Amino acid sequence: MKEQGIARLLSSSVLAAVAWAPPGELELVRCELGLRVEPATRLVNGTATLVVAAAGAPVERATFALNARLEPRAITRDGAPQPFERGQRIAEGRALELRFDPPLAPGESARLSFEYAGEGEDPDESGPDWMGILLVRPDEVRLSHPSQWYPILPRDAAARARARAPVELVLDLPPGLESLGPGTLRGVKKSKGRELHAWSCTRAVQPSILAGKYRAQSVRRGKSEVRVLSFPEHAAGARAWAEDAGESLETLTRLLGALDVAGYGLGEMRVRNRSKSYNYEADGFSVYDGVLFDGRAPDARKIAHEVAHLWFGAAVDAHGPGERFLSEGLAEFAAWRALEVRQGVPAAVEAARRASERYFGSPGDEHALAAADFASPRYAQVVYGKGPWALRTLRAWIGAEAFDAGLRAHVDGARAQGGAATLDDLLAALRARGGAAVDAWAEDWLQRVGVPRYALELTGERGGVLRQAGPLYRNPLELELWLAGGKRQLLTIVPSALEHAWTADVRGKIESVVLDPGQHVLFERPP
Repeated sequence: MKEQGIARLLSSSVLAAVAWAPPGELELVRCELGLRVEPATRLVNGTATLVVAAAGAPVERATFALNARLEPRAITRDGAPQPFERGQRIAEGRALELRFDPPLAPGESARLSFEYAGEGEDPDESGPDWMGILLVRPDEVRLSHPSQWYPILPRDAAARARARAPVELVLDLPPGLESLGPGTLRGVKKSKGRELHAWSCTRAVQPSILAGKYRAQSVRRGKSEVRVLSFPEHAAGARAWAEDAGESLETLTRLLGALDVAGYGLGEMRVRNRSKSYNYEADGFSVYDGVLFDGRAPDARKIAHEVAHLWFGAAVDAHGPGERFLSEGLAEFAAWRALEVRQGVPAAVEAARRASERYFGSPGDEHALAAADFASPRYAQVVYGKGPWALRTLRAWIGAEAFDAGLRAHVDGARAQGGAATLDDLLAALRARGGAAVDAWAEDWLQRVGVPRYALELTGERGGVLRQAGPLYRNPLELELWLAGGKRQLLTIVPSALEHAWTADVRGKIESVVLDPGQHVLFERPP
């Protein structure tokens, strides 16, 4: 697909750069993308014009990354040939090394245009079939931003965190296919036996694509619209999931702050390798295993988790230590909060209880949350289970008002930096509202492996001793005291030693105690 042809469909305006990059590095201002896909042959031809600007100091070199299956054919800078070299592997792609002559001056912008081509993959039942590959099939195209289907500008050495920008995309497909892309579908234009799907997003995103032989529907929720693609036989089930997604989007917007998202998308995917079944959020739409739209009731927690990635993973693009906790742990915690608002406290408690069962149901080695990564032992149990539980503990520790304000400040701070965020950023935002308790929590819950081990002994009619085996966890612990006559009373203690004696001002004898009745702390509970 020629760049000149795409340019007629793309806006030529250039937005002001978001100043997140350190001096001497590039800011990504805007992406203008064109992609022609031939599903029958799996051939992909792309053009990408990236408007970049120098941040605070001259830029002499820049490293981009492109999927290893796609070969760059030409690169230009403001219309003139730009030399480049293909470098080493970066995440799912390979590096493109550019040397600028002359260097890009501070505050100066340039239009870097890339032409590239290659062949997508069509894994069989034993293949990877996941979001990190360039998946092209006769009936489905799935290009998520981890697969780096256009040249991306990395923020870190692993290219896991990357710069984002407003996007204009023209997706050139055979006729009869439906698509999801970044932002809003502006229209579909027929041209020479093809169909050009024009997608546009004014907020900064990392664009992804889903297209195929689907049925498309739209569901309105207030001012937002949810576009859903499904197999024709799953149309009714898909619509129900889209309605639930709209409610989650509305709820999470109230909890976490508005993101200037006019719409959202849901799509079905054809998973051949059942051992690799998964769901994912692609910065503007969610993609689910096709079996979930078969008419079963929508899974509100699962949907809310993916929608929450609009904030944690998209608006807040974490990197460095704790990146998985900052993305997946926070998204899962947000899903629990959405359930609590929509269905009541028992629904959130039930979600936490199930996560606890998964965590304790497969014991073994683990890494601390601040170090947990894809390769860590028990990755899913730690990040998706212990992670949201740790956040639930902190919210109970410092109070809902302080925690919620700190979390929203973290989101706002990341957005002010073009999405860039670290674990230190989260802790600073929470510390400003919750004080020194946040540091104690981080030491106990983020830097350590494992969870507390509690044992309680009644030592009299009105008191007892709470014992901890292993290191001291300083988080408050709620006790439900059962008194003679069936009366109950709550007591919160803050352990200061491995053996912490406590007494309660009660009328009558304490006959039994329930630890943590509100389930705010992760520890192994008796069956």
